Amino acid sequence: MRLNIKRLLPSFILLGLLLTVVVGCRQSLVPAEKPAKEPASSQGSNVSAADATAPTADIPAAAPTEIPPTPTPEPLPPLSFQNGPVTDIAAAAGPAQGPAGITLALPEGMVAEGTGALVTEHEIDPAWRAAIEAEYQIASPFFSLAAQGQSDSQGRVTLRLPADNPESILAVFIDNQFLINTGAEVEAGFLEAPVRLGPTAIDGVEPIGSLSTEGSRVYVLLAPKGAAAAQGRLAKPAPGRAACSVLKSAENGVICRQSTDHTVLVVSAGVGLTEAAADSIADAIEASMKHYQQIGFTAAAIDWRAPMEVVIKTVSDDPMYSFVSGNVYLPLDAAQSALSGEGYDTLHELAHWIQDEEVNMTVAMLSGSRRWWIEASAENMVMSFDPDYITVNAETYGISSSGSELLLQKAPYQWYHDFYIQGTLVRLNMCDDPIICPLSEASFISAVNEGSYPYADSSAQEKLSANLDAYAKYLLGAAPDRANLTMPLAGPVASGIGIGDYIRAYATNNSQFELEKTGTPPQTEPSSDDHSQTLKMSVPLEKDGVYPLTLTSGRDGRVPGMPYAIQIQPGAPLWYRLGDGAPQFHDGAKELWLQPVHAAMGHPSIRIVAMGKAGGELFQAEIHQIDLSGAWVFYPKERVGGDISCVSDSEGSQLNSEQLLMFLSFGSLMGDFKQEASGGYSWSLTPERLSEDVAAVAGTLITFEGAALQTAEDLKLQAQFEWQNLDTRAPAPARTGWLSMLGVVAMVLPGTVGWRYRRKFPAAGISGLLLSVILLAGCSAALSIYGTIGADMTFTSLEYVGNEATATIVSENLPEDQPMWKLSGTADYTVDFTTEATVFTIDGQDEKSETHCTGTATYKVDARVYKDVAMSLE
Repeated sequence: MRLNIKRLLPSFILLGLLLTVVVGCRQSLVPAEKPAKEPASSQGSNVSAADATAPTADIPAAAPTEIPPTPTPEPLPPLSFQNGPVTDIAAAAGPAQGPAGITLALPEGMVAEGTGALVTEHEIDPAWRAAIEAEYQIASPFFSLAAQGQSDSQGRVTLRLPADNPESILAVFIDNQFLINTGAEVEAGFLEAPVRLGPTAIDGVEPIGSLSTEGSRVYVLLAPKGAAAAQGRLAKPAPGRAACSVLKSAENGVICRQSTDHTVLVVSAGVGLTEAAADSIADAIEASMKHYQQIGFTAAAIDWRAPMEVVIKTVSDDPMYSFVSGNVYLPLDAAQSALSGEGYDTLHELAHWIQDEEVNMTVAMLSGSRRWWIEASAENMVMSFDPDYITVNAETYGISSSGSELLLQKAPYQWYHDFYIQGTLVRLNMCDDPIICPLSEASFISAVNEGSYPYADSSAQEKLSANLDAYAKYLLGAAPDRANLTMPLAGPVASGIGIGDYIRAYATNNSQFELEKTGTPPQTEPSSDDHSQTLKMSVPLEKDGVYPLTLTSGRDGRVPGMPYAIQIQPGAPLWYRLGDGAPQFHDGAKELWLQPVHAAMGHPSIRIVAMGKAGGELFQAEIHQIDLSGAWVFYPKERVGGDISCVSDSEGSQLNSEQLLMFLSFGSLMGDFKQEASGGYSWSLTPERLSEDVAAVAGTLITFEGAALQTAEDLKLQAQFEWQNLDTRAPAPARTGWLSMLGVVAMVLPGTVGWRYRRKFPAAGISGLLLSVILLAGCSAALSIYGTIGADMTFTSLEYVGNEATATIVSENLPEDQPMWKLSGTADYTVDFTTEATVFTIDGQDEKSETHCTGTATYKVDARVYKDVAMSLE
């Protein structure tokens, strides 16, 4: 398409006139000189000569020209230093001279004996030197400071440099990334600042816990170039909220903010931290340090001339304190949690910063026991700050492990990764009684302030050992009765879940007994027996180590699994707790059974804490389903429904209908219920339990059948006792087999019931009455007894008593209170039973009596299970 110039010419003329007017107006608004540039914020551009300011020239009105855009400066390369000369400064009472007039005051004891300090000069990357020189004169070498060898300073040394320019700045490069104005001021031609010295050699110094060897610090003295540079990027901020001064590398999003009182600097790069969030974090950390100071930790008082420097890193990083750089390193999420009052990771690192003021951290890390104390005491500083952290410590580190072993099993005075649970052990050993406790709260604070190690004293370790039982009971969720009586009972200490190992049993669609565990081989090994899966445990314990174990049933609302037991072999002493009962002690000298574990039928939980009293003990145990095999006896207690009526044609031969139900127990005692592979129980005769005569007659007259099924919800049992219809006649003097059998029935069972339950069942029983007539009157008699007694029983409560002695059943004593097991539930009895008796007197007058009992009734019922029984007519 072609343009028609003639048609567009008027528009060009009008546009030219309009531009002339606009340019003339702009000339009248632009001052002759532009004000000096404001200090750059933390989001400013890279440092370069292009950032320097100059007066703005007038723009000619008649000949406007297009202003070319300012070229973007080349990004700075990653910061790097080349090591140069090293100057050795010996420790002395007074200051020691280094290069370029640098002096260090190294009081005796500040560094390890026989060592001093090193000043190392560095060459900086040329691009960075040019960027700095665009605004500042470099008035000293770039240099770093360190203590000699494997040592760091115990506190701070005084760094002193000559400074001719009163506006001189002591700047420090942090981690070869952030260049920060330390805020130190020039006085009488010198600039002084308190600094910490990290170790020179860290080979073999293994970082522990949250202590790190990360980071570096390189110092330089800078003097501003002219008035404009005096307002440059490293100018000291004005009082109040202001950005701290920083130069940045090529990374974007560099933040540098300081707390209100200028005692905390927060720096970050490329992690998404905003200035507002950095301000809040800096103020929160400053407030935390003031609270530490109020508690009594003197080193928490920060001098603004030596602020705490906090580097915010990515969420994937761990919180750390570096005893090399003296900086706190926090992932963004941990730093932000400090704003919600739950910044325990941050408080722990602040505790290390406080400790480093009085402790030679590198030397401490070379000693296993002192390494333990550094971390355990830092945890306790957090507990002093916020007592609620005692519970959080248990929640966070109660299941920390080393391989298959829980760290709780380990002895104190050594360090493993994540051994922070030892903070709870130290806290329990704090009380105001110096005879019982190694430390009080006050003496603990003094130990931190003095940089001392209180557990170096063997008597302190002996006191801790003496309090091990109190520690074990506390881990069972019971208030300690010794040492620190104020320990909180909450979280995993209260529930048992989340501290130590746990085992759960639950039912699924495919199995009535599934086991879930936290222990792993070789400490906890899956196994099986004839009935179900099992677990075998072998847990070693070091001296003053403990092993908590919680057994429960049910999970995530599922039906509890089958009731199960823990069979503990002789070995480690322990404390245990059945449900909410009081802690009980077991010395480990003999086998111990604890059962049943079941949410409804037994103990909802069983908790155990084994102890390493001497070290080298072994906690050995096996987990499996319960076994109720043995001789069962049933006791009807209270009728709750239905009725069993007995009709008799003889007033003198009344039989209490409920007494008949005990015949079921007599039949049961002729044999044992034994567990089958399916988990159920079946009854079988035990011939050796009966005399020869009794066994012969029992096989002819009496039959008993019984079977039980254990489920995840209850134990169901069906039993039936039957007496065959057999008309028997006997002369008075004779003692035949059937009479002996009748004696067992009459004297052992009805007589026993009549005696033990005489208040409820006053009649001795018709069979007992007839036997008495026969034996005492010297008459002949005819007796016919026949019928059935059946029961469907459901037991919903199981209690393990543990008595394995043989129970002796005599005519008037059945030891129901000393069985292996006690069971309770309900039973539906069905009775159809008849007794007929005829007595032939001398005068030929026959006396007949008949009682017929029938009906169905529901009773509350107890059962006792004995390992074995012996019958006696004595």
